[in-house]
Amino acid sequence: MRPALITPRRLVAALLVGAAALAGPGSARAAFVAYDSKVDIKSIAPSFGSGGSYTGSIEVDNNGPTSASVRITLTNTSGSQYLTAFGISLPGTLTSGSLASKPTSNWQLLADADYSNGSMFDTGSFGQFDIGAAVGSSWHTSGASVNGIAMGATGVFVFDLVGPGANITADALMTYLSTNGSAGIGARFRTAGSYSSSNGSKVLATVTKSYPPPTTPPGAVPAPPAVLLALAGVGCLLGRGAFRRKPAATA
Repeated sequence: MRPALITPRRLVAALLVGAAALAGPGSARAAFVAYDSKVDIKSIAPSFGSGGSYTGSIEVDNNGPTSASVRITLTNTSGSQYLTAFGISLPGTLTSGSLASKPTSNWQLLADADYSNGSMFDTGSFGQFDIGAAVGSSWHTSGASVNGIAMGATGVFVFDLVGPGANITADALMTYLSTNGSAGIGARFRTAGSYSSSNGSKVLATVTKSYPPPTTPPGAVPAPPAVLLALAGVGCLLGRGAFRRKPAATA
């Protein structure tokens, strides 16, 4: 069987297949890749109780006008309490949100089914946050406290957000208010073995450092599967044509 000849028409067709792959749904990134904006944070004096403290960072990877992945890293710097829940506020509503990555399976998404702005879940002292996570199904007491982030340990969480409230920056995220005016991120601490909402502390945080955006926005880089598919369309024809040889000249 004669190998295919690479004609201009075949080459154009292959390039169109590759371009379609890059423009198609497969090129959209649904998970955190690299930050567009980032801040380091540190807890302030507890708003309720005493003893809870933490440091960490918030990184935002905006995938599009209405979608983003938010990576929150928290280190428990308290002396005797477990970090068992935290929450943040958003500027608008969401159509969907998920806890895409978490330290252990004990952690669950905190959110209301309708994703209405400012009323997703109640924290008591901090009012209502939009989205967060806890070692049980509620902010206050569900789940064993020892399943939280232990003293000196670090937990990493990734939230995938979709909707008008998803496109954000890390700096702005620390300014959005809960329903009672608490800004940024709030965390819940509990002592070992405690299921009481009055045992532990609730702590907000402040920004200690803001990072400049990367020189090349990570969002401008297409996803590897789309790149491979695009190259495959071109490479397939190029590879087949490479084996074609001119017939030997006759004397």
